[in-house]
Amino acid sequence: MIRLLLGAALGTLLPLCASAQDFPAPTSQLTIVHSPQPAFATARTDTTKDTTTYVWDFRTDVHNDFDFPVRIVEFGAEEFRAGQWVKASASRFDSDQFAQWYTAADSAPGGWLKPGRTAADANNWYRGYRPIAGRSRWFYVAEAENGQRYVGRNEVVLVPFIPNAAPWSDDLPGTLVPLTLPWGTDGGPLPAGAQIRLARLVDGYQDPWAVYAYDGTTTIRPQVRVPGLYRLRVFVPGYQLAERHLVLPADDTGQSLALQAVPNDRKAASDESPFTPDDKHEWLNDIRQLKLAGDQENVTLVAAYQEHGDEDDFSYDFAAFVSQITPWLAPTHPQPVRQYAAFILLAHTSSLSREQAQTVAELLPAESVLLAADPARAAGSARALDKILGTERRAQMAARNPDRLVRGHATAGQGLRAAAEGDTAGAGRAYLALTNEFADMRELVFARSKLNPANKVQPGRPLPAFSAPLLNGEGSLTQDTATGSYRLLHFWASWCGPCKAEMKHIHEVYERFQPQGLEILSFSLDRTADDARAYQADKWPMPWANAFLAEGTQAPAAKALEVLGIPRLVLVDPAGKILAVDNKLRGDRMAETIAKYLDK
Repeated sequence: MIRLLLGAALGTLLPLCASAQDFPAPTSQLTIVHSPQPAFATARTDTTKDTTTYVWDFRTDVHNDFDFPVRIVEFGAEEFRAGQWVKASASRFDSDQFAQWYTAADSAPGGWLKPGRTAADANNWYRGYRPIAGRSRWFYVAEAENGQRYVGRNEVVLVPFIPNAAPWSDDLPGTLVPLTLPWGTDGGPLPAGAQIRLARLVDGYQDPWAVYAYDGTTTIRPQVRVPGLYRLRVFVPGYQLAERHLVLPADDTGQSLALQAVPNDRKAASDESPFTPDDKHEWLNDIRQLKLAGDQENVTLVAAYQEHGDEDDFSYDFAAFVSQITPWLAPTHPQPVRQYAAFILLAHTSSLSREQAQTVAELLPAESVLLAADPARAAGSARALDKILGTERRAQMAARNPDRLVRGHATAGQGLRAAAEGDTAGAGRAYLALTNEFADMRELVFARSKLNPANKVQPGRPLPAFSAPLLNGEGSLTQDTATGSYRLLHFWASWCGPCKAEMKHIHEVYERFQPQGLEILSFSLDRTADDARAYQADKWPMPWANAFLAEGTQAPAAKALEVLGIPRLVLVDPAGKILAVDNKLRGDRMAETIAKYLDK
């Protein structure tokens, strides 16, 4: 546990567009205090959804030190993104909510706060699905009786969640070696409140491999397991989160990364790195350049997506990026650099030549512990490499990779592929493995649920009973709607990219097969019914029966039809028997599958 003794953080209220002629200069300030400061996180698990939310609880006091009353007309949260503070769209509130929530001290009826009074919310919080929160501050817009407005802001320091697990379990092979992080210009120890976190490259997985927290009194000697590919993050209160990707070979004996963190109040240059590796690890700078290249490609991708406008048929060619990364695979570069480049290319296997795919597979074989950095990417790319090279990489990964989560993802991939191809025996073997060897892994819940042989929504079984309100509010869709016709049940949302990619195919099959007796029943899982209606007005008309499920996948109809994710597609015959689900109805396969029954 980190124990800090820090003073309260104070925020001041500054006038907006004010002048001495407009309003007399205030004699003092409106003070904002968050406590405790910093705030510590707790983890809260929702067993019904198998998800964990991280919550930072704190109290916020708003004290009016002006000699006139002010009314809080707007308040909420701001987040630090891409070098600037922006208002969080879901966290903006008004005077009535201020009066309702800020009751732990003096009352503020209608949002009005008298001089010398304090309004306080004892139950303020920040929530997220990641153990490390971004920078967050609260703002308050106050209005005086003459209409003059002031805005005040104050940041709350959110300490990353500290798991209870001891660093570095014995699940993975390798050797623990020292990791030294000399701090600042003097190269001293990290200050109190700092954290060193070593984890997989992608958020969302279970606890990181190691978290070292500094309380200012205990000597901490961080270690890292080699070989390995990690994301190193260092949190220091008052400084920007420092991050570095590390690829460490099996013969590494330890490394030193001098840390010169960037203060929160200064914008870091685009080419600035807070870490300086020692002489033995200068090639870590090459890995950083590769990481920056990947970040820039993501920026280019987002810009192309926004410029395209019509997101339903957006595509992007990664060939130029693959050509940029491929030279780093050459033997002239240090092995860790080559392996990191290969790991980047695992996300772009569809753009690889056979020669490139062969090199990637050799640098990162199925049993490589480096694949543990992103198990989903490792397992997902294995099938693509198998298709290019004619190998059994995913099966080998499921059997031999030292990381359980990699093996689990590979096993899940094998099972889902077997189910899509009608191989019930293969799907059954995968399901048994997922419920026995990998039962504790919440990352594999979706695959376990999809492969469960007790599922009711499977080919050959009757359509379960359900009822869903129509989008127009005039009635419901049920299992008896359009009985006597072939029916395609379609679950979607306007925020779902894969759903929008299917819209072209769904409209094509409707136009082609509706005269032959095909009816489509669509179920929107949008956030609001207006979102679904707006999409239909602007993009695809969907001229058939439409329902709206306000509760999303928790709606009774979604549960009855076992909707775990979208798009979800189910083809039913006139008698109510299920003919095909999901993969058999995606993309071009949709028309092919339906044609088997209606093109007679």
